Amino acid sequence: MKILLIGASGMIGRTVFDALNTQHEVIAASRTADTFKVDISNTDSLRELFSQVGPLDAIICVAGDGVMGAVATMSDSEFDRTIDGQMKGQMNVLR
Repeated sequence: MKILLIGASGMIGRTVFDALNTQHEVIAASRTADTFKVDISNTDSLRELFSQVGPLDAIICVAGDGVMGAVATMSDSEFDRTIDGQMKGQMNVLR
């Protein structure tokens, strides 16, 4: 299978990459990648990534930026950053 792994440079992403890479073609993408840079909060960045990698069998997205903490105690800016980086980012990949 040809699998796109978005968020491959993070702790979870590296573990997923190592688990799948021996049996599948895994394309690693992240904000800090050398080859396939992507920002899931930016739809143009995602469109560019998908045009570069071509047809895929699967997409795994473990990317997302935000504040890890109780929603009830987040400031408005922390809440916005979390929604933009995690929820909207995941939805952008889906779209």
